[in-house]
Amino acid sequence: MLGGEPRVWVEHAEALPPDAALGIADSAVPGGWGQAGWYSTALKAGPGDLYSGGARVRVQRGGGAGQVYVTLSWCGPDGHWIANSTRSFVVGDTDGQWVSLATCDAAPPGTATVQIGLRCDQHEGSALFDDAWLTECTYGQVISIPVPDGSAEAGSGQKPQCWATSGEGTFGWDHLPASGRRSLRLQRTSDHAGWGTPTLDLPQSDEHWLWLHFAMRAACLQASGRTRAIIAWFDATGKWLCNSEGPLTHDTTRTEWRDLEVWAMPPPEATRAQLLVRSDANSGAFWFDDARLEVLWAPARVRSRDAQGWAGLYECYLREGDAAPLRAVSGVAAAGLLAEAGARERAAGIVESWPTAVSRDGWSDAAMALARAHAADKQLPKAEDLLAQVVSMTPSRAAEAWWTLGDVRMGARSWQAALAAYDHAVQLGGWPAVHSHEGRAHCLAMMKDLPGALAALEEAAGDPRTAAAGLLGVAELSLVAGDFPRALCAAHGAIAVFPPLPDRHAAYYAAAKASETLGDWEGACRLWEEMEPLSPTADWRFTSKLSVAECLAQMGQVEAARDRLRALATVTPVGPMAQLAADVMTSLDGALAFASPNDRPSGMPLRGRITTPSELARPLLIVYGASMQGPTTDANRRLAEYLAERLANTHPLLPGATATPDTGVDRAQLPSSSLYLIGWPTTNTLLARLTDQLPIRLDADAMQVGQERFDARTHGVIFTAPNPLGSGTHTVVYASLSPPAVAAAPRVLHGWTDYVVYAMPTAGGGDVRIVAQGFFRKSGGRWTCFASEERKVHDE
Repeated sequence: MLGGEPRVWVEHAEALPPDAALGIADSAVPGGWGQAGWYSTALKAGPGDLYSGGARVRVQRGGGAGQVYVTLSWCGPDGHWIANSTRSFVVGDTDGQWVSLATCDAAPPGTATVQIGLRCDQHEGSALFDDAWLTECTYGQVISIPVPDGSAEAGSGQKPQCWATSGEGTFGWDHLPASGRRSLRLQRTSDHAGWGTPTLDLPQSDEHWLWLHFAMRAACLQASGRTRAIIAWFDATGKWLCNSEGPLTHDTTRTEWRDLEVWAMPPPEATRAQLLVRSDANSGAFWFDDARLEVLWAPARVRSRDAQGWAGLYECYLREGDAAPLRAVSGVAAAGLLAEAGARERAAGIVESWPTAVSRDGWSDAAMALARAHAADKQLPKAEDLLAQVVSMTPSRAAEAWWTLGDVRMGARSWQAALAAYDHAVQLGGWPAVHSHEGRAHCLAMMKDLPGALAALEEAAGDPRTAAAGLLGVAELSLVAGDFPRALCAAHGAIAVFPPLPDRHAAYYAAAKASETLGDWEGACRLWEEMEPLSPTADWRFTSKLSVAECLAQMGQVEAARDRLRALATVTPVGPMAQLAADVMTSLDGALAFASPNDRPSGMPLRGRITTPSELARPLLIVYGASMQGPTTDANRRLAEYLAERLANTHPLLPGATATPDTGVDRAQLPSSSLYLIGWPTTNTLLARLTDQLPIRLDADAMQVGQERFDARTHGVIFTAPNPLGSGTHTVVYASLSPPAVAAAPRVLHGWTDYVVYAMPTAGGGDVRIVAQGFFRKSGGRWTCFASEERKVHDE
């Protein structure tokens, strides 16, 4: 029934015992939004009421871009629909096994009733739902959100169905469980290796906030490296924002199962989250099982991320007398409270009334957090008094207190006093002593005692726990001191030390810079190339690739340098201008421009440069489609707003850099303006008007690029052409029929060629892939793809 009406039925034979299950199948509608679902009887609900609901689900023959999930549907007094809260994981094919899904949210304004919806949208297979539930919750209550197949039981062959891998290592689906039959194995890893869940939607509200607790059982054998639980946060465009991490603090030589967990609040821009477990640079093995996710909601009267909210949460636990959550909150509650100005008195009250009999360590955490806050207020005596109390009341935390005092004094630029505090921590030993060497080095460097600073860093380098960090510090400080041979030697030591440095890319950076200064361009080139796969961010990866091109240019290999620049097709960088050689120049202003006299008849790509005085004087119109609604309408608007903000921040004098719907364009401005057109001819009337005059043809569902044709539902294109309506201005087009592809456009490097076509990652993950790029040439009065310059990029 593909393309027809979805089938909805009651299933008896395949249900969980003892009752029937609810079935949905074939909800995919080509070219449209197929939607199908079962909905519960409506319950009464009011604005701000907190509800949670869920069900068991079994998905088979999943296909296409479909989604199977649960949702809360809010309606008004007259039955009109207000909103859906889809806060659950989206589940794909579970190979015929049952997994749990759940969601929770607060009712929006105007709510009178709530239902739970069991949804199967744009899905080519079938889904069965059973054991559904919907219940009202209270603020401060811990709400459990089942992780789909959190025990890793569902799957076939050697692959679990609801877990994906990342990074490099040996991954396995093992018969060594904490419970049940299966677990996830990870061994012999490089950096960033781990297992991850599907992503989860997060509520967006100024009236409430939530706190997430992710935990998973972990066991190891001869493990090394760094193991942690992670909540990865993403914004509405799919851009990664940051990670919240909880490291495994126990001895990694112990083999019994124990909890690996993290507590975290979403950053303000986060709309989605992913749960991960990672073990970096691990020469042994780790097993993970029984993933759990809990959500805490703050009262409706507390605004998002507000200091008083942290205090309210703390006091809620204090009243309930629940020791385990109280320990979990401990200093985090106070630290969050202290993030807001004016909350010092209440914070002090928390520290003074802390039930030390329940959690003396928690009191120490809170006291040290308050001390740091007093230091930020330049109230050093109060900070020192609190830390002195920690030293006397919690001797086991004395070294940490002295280390914290060193940080506090260093923040106040009291170098000599900070050095004395760090010296106390060193004398007491333990991990704070090891890390105090780095603080001592900083103080000595600020006191112009570079030999002493280097000696302190070498002390850190002599301890296995900080050997890599100490050697890296020696390398970086030697660069500052102009001792480049010593910098090179220390950097190579930081690269080679085991266990590996988490920031190994920084060691490669220091070694490469020292090699460049010493004139060893060949050695520097090799180091930059080795650094690139270790780089944690797009900016670092781009720096390494650009530096390889610079080294090649300095070695006289200008053509090879140009080839390296042409191969840059990963993510959009931000950075300063870099001069490579007399006739090779790159400039970064959000995209890369490449100019060389022989590359094009005109001497430079068609890209509309907005950095020259003549371009800055021209209006810039960023136009997105709003007159005709489609699946990408919201994504197009968000991309337009992002580009407008980016250009306004980069070039504040640029006139007209605002996102404008196609219905609000002043036609008289078009001939004299540079244009950014976002959308598709079916959604953007201005793009539809100009599409026949552009060098890339945008058809009903595909883009024709020279002799190549790409599906617009899985690909995106960015290209630059002269403005057909005027001379001396340009048109930049962002076009796709895929919302994820539109959202990914800011991550695509473009501008150094006239066009670039990119594809979205496969189900296995990864970033967008550049599949074609090249230049246009004017032929017969029309700009077209030039055959000899058209370029198909094959997968590596």
